[in-house]
Amino acid sequence: MKIVQEIPYNGAEQRIERLNLRPLVEEVRSILRTSKVKLKEQRHANSGGVLRKLLDARFEQQGGWSRRAAGGSDWKKCIEIDGVTVCVEVEIQVSARSDLVVIDIYHLRRSIQSGEIDLGVLIVPTDRLTPFLKSRQPSLRETQRAIEETDAHRIPLLVMAIEHDGPGPPLQEQPR
Repeated sequence: MKIVQEIPYNGAEQRIERLNLRPLVEEVRSILRTSKVKLKEQRHANSGGVLRKLLDARFEQQGGWSRRAAGGSDWKKCIEIDGVTVCVEVEIQVSARSDLVVIDIYHLRRSIQSGEIDLGVLIVPTDRLTPFLKSRQPSLRETQRAIEETDAHRIPLLVMAIEHDGPGPPLQEQPR
């Protein structure tokens, strides 16, 4: 996948540097960049669910990332640096209805405000990728609007907008 754009909110960049969260953020970037995804560049030709499974598998393969239970964020990882534990949570929004991005934002806000994590990362498709997926997932533009409307621009949040690596066969669910 290509990370086409990163949008930091409320001092996310400074927090990454000050708290030395860079290794965790770089790990997220690496997981995304090494996930090679080609898909059919046709409206609604690809399964967002298949894309989600591919990304989840990459987080699992990376190791150290824990999958959160229902009612929490998708992935969390903490590392200890000089006796201080720092944590990042990741929400991947490529396969659910666009209005559910507000719930993902809520999970990240709750974790930050409770002191469980230091930074939230929200992964969403670019406006270019969104139409190629069957799901009604949010585009980057819709995500930005949701962040503003929910006052989430007041939490340390990093949005990563992803895009596929080029044209290929459609991503489709395998028949059971």
